[in-house]
Formats: sequence, structure tokens, C-alpha cells
Amino acid sequence: MAKILYTAAVGDARGKLGGTVFSTGRYGSFLQQTPLPRNPHSEPQGALRRHMKMLGWRWSYWLTQDQRDAWCAWALTMDFTDVFIHTYNLTGWGIFAKVNQTLKLVSAPLLDDHPADLACGSPDGATLVIAGSPPTLVVHVTTDPAVNERAYLAAVRPLTPGATYVGKLSRKVKTFGAGVAHPYDITAEYTDRYGPLQSGQVIHVLVNFISQDTGGQGTPALAQEVVP
Repeated sequence: MAKILYTAAVGDARGKLGGTVFSTGRYGSFLQQTPLPRNPHSEPQGALRRHMKMLGWRWSYWLTQDQRDAWCAWALTMDFTDVFIHTYNLTGWGIFAKVNQTLKLVSAPLLDDHPADLACGSPDGATLVIAGSPPTLVVHVTTDPAVNERAYLAAVRPLTPGATYVGKLSRKVKTFGAGVAHPYDITAEYTDRYGPLQSGQVIHVLVNFISQDTGGQGTPALAQEVVP
């Protein structure tokens, strides 16, 4: 799915053209491929569905009305920016789900009351070092996380030289405890997911920090290296 920014000549588009559907939602216009009637049953997808279902129940039946109202009011004060540098706000439910989905990534406790803010540090740059036989994958960052921040590392499958990195295909590889400084060794977790490393493969790793107190995220850093 991709967001669309219309020009003065084209104000809107709706419906299906070939294999693409043009539509609009709360956060603007978008296009996506025609959905196929399928229902994958992978374990990661099942876990995500179960967690979202639990959050929906928690929002509707566990939180008090005062707590829901507070999330809704807080959501209006939290600005987010889309790919076109336009600012927007989530709904109360939307930001409740966003915060708690982020906390789940690092196995931190969920929040029923909204945090004061979403402040979080950033790695400010990352370097991937591949060395040894068999090779190891070790990530170094410019700035270490604060005592309440956890490093979160994701990666995409190995690519052949010349292939383009696709960030949305990154999958969680490993998280580290609060305040744990680099280097971050992800060799075992990466090879368990994607298999043994082969010479010439291009490895991409994304690292970011997540605050275990607020669910805030920093600015991610991307590192890449070729397996020798």
C-alpha cells in the first residue's frame, strides 16, 4: 500500500484500474494491489492478530472511560509526519495500539494510561562487521541507549549483489535489555531465521532504540555489509 498526493490537475481517484485499487481513508488517499481472497496462517501473523484482538478487548472493556478520553485528548497533541511531510494525528485507539504494539516488540509491560511523551534516543548511525569463519554478524552504533531504552534489531533475508534493500521486508531478529551498550552480536538469531551465510551475500540490518517506559522510538539506523 502506498500513499498518494494528488495535484491540482487530479483532485481524486477511486475504484479499480487493472490490478490496482485507488481509495482513501482517515489519513489520506492511497493505492494498493487488488487484494486476493487468502488467509495465511503463519505463526507471526497469528501472534499479531491475537495481540491486536487482546488490545481491542483491553481498550473496550478494561480501560475506564476516563482513560480512553485521556488517550483521545493526548492523541490530538501528538503529531506524526507521513512520506509527503504532511502532519496528522492518530485516534485515541490508534495511538493506544501503536504504543502498545511497540512495547510488545521489546517485551515491555503494556500501558493503560498514556505516557507523558514518546521521547527516545537514537543510535545515530550503525556499522555491521562480518568477520571470522564461520562469519559472525556484529552491529556497532554511534550512540548507546539510555538506561530505559532497549536496542531493537531487524533484518531482511540475504540479498545478492546489486539487489535493492526493501525495508518493509525486515523482520525482528533480536532485542537487548534496557541500557545494554553495543556491540550487538546477532549471528545465531540471523542464521536461525535466514540460514548459513554465503560469501558474496549482502546483509542489511536495521537498529533502533525503544523506550520501555513510553513505547517511543528513536530514528532507525541502517547498516549493510557483504559477506567475505
